[in-house]
Amino acid sequence: MQKHVNPCALQAFKGSSQTNRTLCRKLPIKSTGGLVMKKSIVFGIMAAVLLVMGAGIACAGSINDSGINRREWRQERRIDQGLASGRLTPWEARALDREQSRIRYIEAQMKSDGYLTSRERLRLHHELNVASRNIWRLNHNGYRW
Repeated sequence: MQKHVNPCALQAFKGSSQTNRTLCRKLPIKSTGGLVMKKSIVFGIMAAVLLVMGAGIACAGSINDSGINRREWRQERRIDQGLASGRLTPWEARALDREQSRIRYIEAQMKSDGYLTSRERLRLHHELNVASRNIWRLNHNGYRW
């Protein structure tokens, strides 16, 4: 591989002549340092933008409240277990399932704007508390299927 030799660097060895000076002024300087610097700045800016977008997504991710989803899943499991053990009648299980569907509908309405406020989250937890009491009450009412 042959290296690029700058004629201006050879000027000191050959002596300073007028032709060498004009030749050195007209030659473009080949340097990749500026290009590397520009790429570094562009990648730095892109990384900063992605970081800010990631933080925005993390804040918007508060829609998917794992506590609410976990409670809904546990309540549905309690209903299924009650039905399987005979503690819930099919009518009671249908009523509890309708209540769970209503809570999911309310949750979808609240999340439709893309954000779940603390007041909406409190209301969902209240609805889940009421549903949990209903599940317990119907599981322990003494009726067997």
